[in-house]
Amino acid sequence: MSGSCNQSPQNYENWSSAAASCARATITDLAPTITRSGHKATGRTEPIKTPQIYATPGDVGDCNPNHDKATEDEKPAEYAAKAICNALRTEPAAGKQLTLSGEALAAETLVVEAAGSCLPGYRGKKKLSDSDRQTLTKFLKNAYGKDSDAFNAKFTTLKPRHKVKIHKGGEVQAVDIVDANTDDEALNAISIILADRAVQIAAAQQTKAAVDSKKSEKCKEDTEESKCTEDADCEHKGGKCKLKEGVKSENDEKTTNTTGINSLVIRSPLLLAFLFLA
Repeated sequence: MSGSCNQSPQNYENWSSAAASCARATITDLAPTITRSGHKATGRTEPIKTPQIYATPGDVGDCNPNHDKATEDEKPAEYAAKAICNALRTEPAAGKQLTLSGEALAAETLVVEAAGSCLPGYRGKKKLSDSDRQTLTKFLKNAYGKDSDAFNAKFTTLKPRHKVKIHKGGEVQAVDIVDANTDDEALNAISIILADRAVQIAAAQQTKAAVDSKKSEKCKEDTEESKCTEDADCEHKGGKCKLKEGVKSENDEKTTNTTGINSLVIRSPLLLAFLFLA
């Protein structure tokens, strides 16, 4: 850069006086020469590592012992290989083997909750009270039998002949319960049983209403006592003709007893629900 100063450099006492006493050419007067080196910019790439996962190449077995001390910070590839190998060799925990007896099954929370969600009187409750749980537990103990022999005699002897309905091949088919051996098929069968049960309960309630209506019609309140008592289902009480209490209870028992348990095979805890639905 060309320029000039009006004093000798040794006379500059400070930067301000030096700058004020000097002049320089503009930047556009500069003409530097740019020399190309011939090098081209390249992107940096790391070599791809393929660490050996197992101890023996090509064979699934023990993990490579050379990776045992690898850490994520120092040797991330080897550390990842060790983690993958350990994950592949991890076996799922064995399922709990249920003891098929009333005492054991009634102690299982899953069984009690499944029963509570299916049986009338408990269905729809967000949480069972202590009294409800005690009553339900007692019912399950009696329903399943006091020991494994009683359970097998009640539930497993008819299993080859018991059918359940599932969606299969685009239609509802009846299959042996032993063939419904996946969770999806079990849930599908339970949903169909629930739908069928809902229809049965609705039909039973309609039948009860119709029976009560007919009984009430022939036991009209203003019927004379002599004519009222001619019908075995009617009684004259408190100056009125009415349906006998015993007849009402009998009808209620016939139309609302929907907690019966059929004989089914037990293949998994999920299928225990069949005992309350079918």
